[in-house]
Amino acid sequence: MIYSLEHSLDHVQASDDYDAVQLSFSDDDTVNFYNPELEDQARAPEFIEYIGDLDRLARTDFPYTDSGLLLMSPKLLLTTLEAGAFPYVLFPTRIYSPQAVDEDVPEEQRWALTDPAVVATQFVIVQLRQWTNVIDLERTIVTQYDARAKRRVEVASTASRDPESIRADQVTHLALSVDEQDLPGLLRFENMPGLYAPQQTKEACRAGGLRGVAFEPVPVPRG
Repeated sequence: MIYSLEHSLDHVQASDDYDAVQLSFSDDDTVNFYNPELEDQARAPEFIEYIGDLDRLARTDFPYTDSGLLLMSPKLLLTTLEAGAFPYVLFPTRIYSPQAVDEDVPEEQRWALTDPAVVATQFVIVQLRQWTNVIDLERTIVTQYDARAKRRVEVASTASRDPESIRADQVTHLALSVDEQDLPGLLRFENMPGLYAPQQTKEACRAGGLRGVAFEPVPVPRG
């Protein structure tokens, strides 16, 4: 079974009730942390900064943020690597208590803060450094809802579609070209946007007591 790796939102009161909110930095609209083919370390700042709820952050390994970056604890990173090694690049972070810093304070003053009561430095941003291109497009089945037929119908010629148009919530049968046990612990499909993990990663996270992580099966069970 393949899963979409999601944030557990049991503690969230609204969609914008984030554990942390990213502070802007120079070139933040052009630095790409998602595409494994792009290396943007040179244009990234020394630290990616956030303002967050430090009490909530102390209770999660996978913070829910507004940035969409892959922010996680070292424990979550090591657990996924043990489930299946993958190449990656790390970006350090600093997350400040809202009461401790003003967004207009110069970086050098923010970076001088060391008290763990006002700044968390344990989380890292992870950029995967390779696509896992193992979706068998010929055998994968994608369906869409047909309003006239009032039911889901199969999309013809999956292999001829724009690969990036495949959505996990439209897949009714996901076929892979390799055995699942040979997959890395975390993966990004070039054919299907999102962050994914195999069964062994879910089991490792559950066994390790990882917090804040949810696993949504692909395809989504329909009932």
